[in-house]
Amino acid sequence: MCGINGIVSLSNPYSMKSKISQMNEHIKHRGPDSSSYVQIQNATLGHTRLSIHDLSENGSQPMFTKSKRYIIVFNGEIYNYQKLKRKYKIHTLSTSDTEVLIELIELIGIKRACEEIIGMFAFSVYDTKKQVIYLCRDRIGEKPLYKYNDSQTIYFSSELKSFEPFIKKEVSEKGLESFFSSSYINEKSSIFENVSKVEPGQIVEINTLNLKEKSFYYWSLDEEYNKSKGSYRKTFNSAIKDLDEILKEVIDEQLDSDVPIGSFLSGGVDSSLVSAIAQNISTKPINTFSIGFRDPKYNEAVYAKEVANYLKTNHTELYTKPEDCISLVHDIKKIYDEPFADSSQLPTLLLSRLTKEHVTVCLSGDGGDEVFCGYERYLMTNKLKKYNKNIPYVLKKALKLLTPTLNIPLIKDLSPISYHKAEKLNDLFESKSDIEIYKYFLNHWNNINPLIKGNNQLTHYRFDNGVNLYDQMCLFDMKTYLPSDIFTKVDRASMSTSLETRAPLVDKRIIEFSLKLPIDYKVHEGQGKYILREILYKYVDKKLIERPKKGFSVPIEKWLRNELKEWATPIILKDNSYLDKSVVKKLYNEHMNGIRNWSRPLWDIIIFNEWYQEYVESK
Repeated sequence: MCGINGIVSLSNPYSMKSKISQMNEHIKHRGPDSSSYVQIQNATLGHTRLSIHDLSENGSQPMFTKSKRYIIVFNGEIYNYQKLKRKYKIHTLSTSDTEVLIELIELIGIKRACEEIIGMFAFSVYDTKKQVIYLCRDRIGEKPLYKYNDSQTIYFSSELKSFEPFIKKEVSEKGLESFFSSSYINEKSSIFENVSKVEPGQIVEINTLNLKEKSFYYWSLDEEYNKSKGSYRKTFNSAIKDLDEILKEVIDEQLDSDVPIGSFLSGGVDSSLVSAIAQNISTKPINTFSIGFRDPKYNEAVYAKEVANYLKTNHTELYTKPEDCISLVHDIKKIYDEPFADSSQLPTLLLSRLTKEHVTVCLSGDGGDEVFCGYERYLMTNKLKKYNKNIPYVLKKALKLLTPTLNIPLIKDLSPISYHKAEKLNDLFESKSDIEIYKYFLNHWNNINPLIKGNNQLTHYRFDNGVNLYDQMCLFDMKTYLPSDIFTKVDRASMSTSLETRAPLVDKRIIEFSLKLPIDYKVHEGQGKYILREILYKYVDKKLIERPKKGFSVPIEKWLRNELKEWATPIILKDNSYLDKSVVKKLYNEHMNGIRNWSRPLWDIIIFNEWYQEYVESK
């Protein structure tokens, strides 16, 4: 795992050396072992290295092909590099996956190489003969890659903070919309104008002679779904056996490392399954890690320990106090250089720091919910659509008027709904499609965002109404929530402490197998991840797993009224040209007085104001 940077300039390319050194310095946490760059013609490529494979100088980057035609800077891991090395008879000087990749690109071309490799990655390749640079990102967006354009120069980097000395800091309206509706900025937006992201599965080609760009996709989730849906015709028991074999192959590949490796373990289905198979494959106890909280409402460490004892792993846990998380809030604005307000970033940071004390690489269970339909909101949406369809319009209008006064379940077979959730359901009774119901579980606001001055329309999501509702929700989350929230959270938290994380459950082979399965192999008797659970029970006693899902969260609602109040209040109420002050005050007063739980939008406001002060006002 590493950090990559690059500059292509039509004016004064010789000034790029000092700039690339600055850019490398900004992301040295991603690669603390070494830092280097190379300038060829009017392009400069920079790299900071976290040594995982071939710890010698032979694995250093930027790396040339033996012919010297191609140069690469690479961030990530290619898990099937040994197979590709044998398949294409590639001779290398090192044992590095990067060398296999760059030689493969010279051998079969950039698009075919990307189609062949399996892994998590963001990399840049310079073809010195054609004088073009390729920017490539993995299929599901585990690794980030930003790009900034001005009239004479293109910059690219693993993190936005690398551009900070050079860019015009004009806040993007689309980026602002995305953040204040979802707590993250989606893959088609950025917080700054003229900054974009290479999208998952995309290759961007830059002509270094004139900076003209074109892009194409080597892999598309929608295309894979359309090609694969419903194609698995075997029995459920056969699917269990087939997926179990794929999981073993994937996890075995991801255990390959020249440095110590471990596994996050929360005691839930996904992390327990990854840890269990890793332990089954390993010839010695694997290292597992978990974070615990004294408040039983948020604590899963006790379950993680039971699973670890059952598997006989070498388990490490850290019980944290509220002040441990609270002390991290000051670090967030430096670690997340775009506004990012998923409050589970706090325990993720603590877990990453604990884990880095023992290992350099760690497996995680991220992606299981999105790939195998595990979120409660999927089940809630599917239940609600029946009632929304069958309730007469007159009754819908009556319920719309009554909903804000209710503090009870609206429908007896739904989970209990708190006051603010009941009010949030208010507009559900006027939704025009099933998928619109799902939007209400994703967004802070319905239809318009009263916080943002000017353009209040939320970003419109596109869904294919001809697709099964469960599949639509999973596909949408894999394209948006997974890369923009989950992997943003984990990548920045782990790399801030120079820890590499790997997510076996989003491996290409597992995603494509999941897309083939009928929905009743994933959702069964009101419970998601059916097939994953059945595989897990082969390795772990069912009694240790079956319990309500807690999620990886912290009590921000309570902290804002108590432990964080003194710190948070001036940040929330600070004048801001982008936000409506009267709306901010209303949210603040209602929350502090216990009238409503506005912790999510208030945390968004805190994160944005802190980010803005750090990256715009103070510069």
